[in-house]
Amino acid sequence: MLSPPPPVPSLLRRHPGWWSLWVLSLLPLPLLHLLADGLALILQYVVGYRRRVVEQNLANSFPEKTAAERAHIARQFYRNLADILVETIKLATITADELQARFSYQDTDILTERLRAGQTVLVLGSHQNNWEWVLPSGQQEFRAFRIDGVYRPLSSAFGEALLTYLRTRLGGILVKMHEVGRNMVRLRGVPRVLSMIADQTPTSGEIQ
Repeated sequence: MLSPPPPVPSLLRRHPGWWSLWVLSLLPLPLLHLLADGLALILQYVVGYRRRVVEQNLANSFPEKTAAERAHIARQFYRNLADILVETIKLATITADELQARFSYQDTDILTERLRAGQTVLVLGSHQNNWEWVLPSGQQEFRAFRIDGVYRPLSSAFGEALLTYLRTRLGGILVKMHEVGRNMVRLRGVPRVLSMIADQTPTSGEIQ
């Protein structure tokens, strides 16, 4: 169910980082993707973001490939990561129509039928393509129904406020990971989509 965009939280409005990101989000996506190519180089070679983890994961996953082949995949990973980052920033100003035009949904009749029957539909996704666009675009596609997304809260107050705003600006409701059980009981009679990105192994303290 769509609702008017929420106001920008005061925590963001008081932070200069927000205004920098907002101005950046006004750029057209082709230009943002061009900037992302430079950002990818910074992430990989200057910052070295999770570089050892990336290299170890590739070695574990593709032992048959040469070091040069795995290095090529690593470069592709950082380019994709940079694209996702700038596309997530774009959520600050992208229109609902533009976002919806970039998504294609298949077999929606199955999901809609269950929602109209008054049921909750659990949708599982993965960290592929831009998962940050799924919740707001899904709310546009199924605007007659409620769309809830399960997420892990951030320790940074600014980061938490920023991602919460970006994820819910065009619709959709966030449910904290540790509150899913109570949430499902409390809203058991509400037809809705409950969306989870569920392709990672939880830590031992969160396996429940």
